[in-house]
Amino acid sequence: MRTPDGNYILLLNGKPEIKANSFRQMTISPDGKQIAMIITPQPNAPSFLIVNGKQVAGTEGLNVEKVYFSSDGNHYAALCDTKTGARFMIIDGNKGDEYPAIAQQVANDSNTHWQYVTWTGNNSDFGNLNLPVPGFTADSSKFVYVANSNGRQFLVINDDESDAFGNTLMPVFSPAGNRIAAYAVTPDNAQHILMDGKDITSGAFSGGQRISQLTFSPQGTHYAFLKQGTVYLDGVAQPGYMQGNYVFSPDEQHLAYVINGNGQAGVVVDGKLICAKPGMVNHIFFSPDSRHVYWVSMENIAYLFGIQTKDSIMLYVDGKPATHYSDNATTLDPVTDSTMNFHPEFSADDTMTFIARTDGNLRRFTVKSDTDLAVLLAAAPPVKAN
Repeated sequence: MRTPDGNYILLLNGKPEIKANSFRQMTISPDGKQIAMIITPQPNAPSFLIVNGKQVAGTEGLNVEKVYFSSDGNHYAALCDTKTGARFMIIDGNKGDEYPAIAQQVANDSNTHWQYVTWTGNNSDFGNLNLPVPGFTADSSKFVYVANSNGRQFLVINDDESDAFGNTLMPVFSPAGNRIAAYAVTPDNAQHILMDGKDITSGAFSGGQRISQLTFSPQGTHYAFLKQGTVYLDGVAQPGYMQGNYVFSPDEQHLAYVINGNGQAGVVVDGKLICAKPGMVNHIFFSPDSRHVYWVSMENIAYLFGIQTKDSIMLYVDGKPATHYSDNATTLDPVTDSTMNFHPEFSADDTMTFIARTDGNLRRFTVKSDTDLAVLLAAAPPVKAN
C-alpha cells in the first residue's frame, strides 16, 4: 500500500510488516513461508535484500539477480553482482567466492529421458524430476551452481569448488535425496563424469565423447547415461547397442531398453533379452510394483498377427502381445489416441486399465498378465556384450 508520504507498506495477511521507499523482485518459497525482496528504505539510500524481514548483509547497493529457495523453504541462495561486474552467491547469509560469471540457469539434456519416462513428448519443463541448476537438491541439503572464470568452469556444491573444466559442464540432480552428477570436458578434450563432487571416469568407463542423457534412478540409488549407442549403468557398459531410451523400474531393481545392432535386436531387461521381435518400440514402462514390464510398438498388426484391424499399436505385457489400439491422431482424438498420452491405471492385483480407440471406437481396455518379470528373466537368454 502506498502511504501519504510517498512510501510503501508491505501487508502480509492484512497486517503491515515493512515500510520502505520501494519494494521489488519479490520471491516466495515453495511452501509459502519465506519471502525475499529487494527494498530501498528511503530515497537515495542503497537498496538491499531482505529475507523474512531481515536484511541480508553484503547486498547493500548491489544488484541481486535472482533468489533461490529450497523445496522445504528452510534455505535460500541469492545470486549477486559486485559493483565491478563479478558475481557471487550468498547461501543462507554466507557469501561465496567471486567469479567473473555465474549462470542463472544451466542446461542439461536429461529432458529427453524424462519425456520418454513420463509420456509427455512435447513437454520441455520437467522441473520436478530434472531439477534446475543453480538450485537446491531434492532434499534441500545442498545448493549447486556453475561458475565461470577465464574459459574454465567449476561445479560448486555449497562452498566446495570442483577442479576446472571446459565450457560444457552440465549438472544433474537425483529426483530424490541429494546426489549430484555432471559431465564435463577436461583439458584433453574428453568427457568425464563427476559424481557427488568426484571424478569417477575410470575403470570400465574411461572417458570419451558423445555422452548424453545422464540421469538417476527414481530414488537416486543408481545412475545411467548413454555413450555412442551403449547404455552405462553405474559406470559399467550394458550389453547391446541401444536404440531410443532406457527406463528404470519404480523399485530401481531393473533397467530396460531396446537394442538393435551387432546381430541382436529386441527388448532387454537387466542384460537379458526378454523379446527378440518387439516391433518398433515406442515406449517401455513397468507396473508400479515393478513385477511386470510393458511396451507399446508401432506395427502392421493385420499383416503380422492376421487380425482384421486398422489399429497400428500393439501393447506387449511381459514379452507377449496383449491387445491393440489406434494411433490415428489425424482423424481421431489426439488426446486419447496419441501414444504419448497413454495413461494406464493399475489395481492392487496389477490389472491394467486404459482408454483408447480401436478401429475408430473409444473403449476401455483391461489387461492382466499370466506371468511376471521374475519368471520372464529366469528364462531369458543373456545379451552378448558389445
